[in-house]
Amino acid sequence: MNLIEGLPLGLGGGFWFLLILIGVLLDWLIGDPPWLPHPIIAIGKTIGFLNKKLNRGKHRRAKGFLLLFLVLGLTGAIVFGLQWLLYSINIYLYIAFNLYLIVTALAAKTLAIEVQKVMTALMGGDIEVSRVQVGYLVGRDTSELKEKEIIRATVETTAENTIDGVLAPIFYLLLGALIPVPWLNPVMLVMLYKATNTLDSMVGYVQEPYKDFGYASAKFDDLVNFIPARLGSI
Repeated sequence: MNLIEGLPLGLGGGFWFLLILIGVLLDWLIGDPPWLPHPIIAIGKTIGFLNKKLNRGKHRRAKGFLLLFLVLGLTGAIVFGLQWLLYSINIYLYIAFNLYLIVTALAAKTLAIEVQKVMTALMGGDIEVSRVQVGYLVGRDTSELKEKEIIRATVETTAENTIDGVLAPIFYLLLGALIPVPWLNPVMLVMLYKATNTLDSMVGYVQEPYKDFGYASAKFDDLVNFIPARLGSI
């Protein structure tokens, strides 16, 4: 296996910064094309499968910790395995794979498009369409929302999703570029973050049946978002 700049599975901080910049630009230009397989969908399906198997019976809080460890462990193992395999085959495959994951970890373009759909419907006076569109953003029942409530929900979810889909991923990408540990690279960190964020969105609720089962995922999501959320409020 060839070593780039003496680092196995690494390209050096300067190259990672360049790759991150290209990824940010590509996300803004093309977003998430519907024909492109998305790793978050695979993570979500894994969480859904484990939720059905683990979220029952006794000791649900302990099972919630097991869920967190399993999902993060599987995510890390798969990302590392594919990085190692592609790096050993061809450096350009390795670069393309990492760029693909960087682009899918960001959601600036997609968020802007979805928010614009809500605002276009509101400006056109179509309250029913705006309710449907904002429902895609907030993931809850919006069928009875009034205009002011739709606007408030849109503003709130835009702020939240800007952190989850833009600021926090960029934070962990840049942090990974600064860490001199090849296997703990920007893509590894950002995919572990996205797995945590997906866990929180699927099981991190205070209502049953997730109150105990989602405790670990919700608390860990709070932890990994602590610094990005504060950077976003500046």
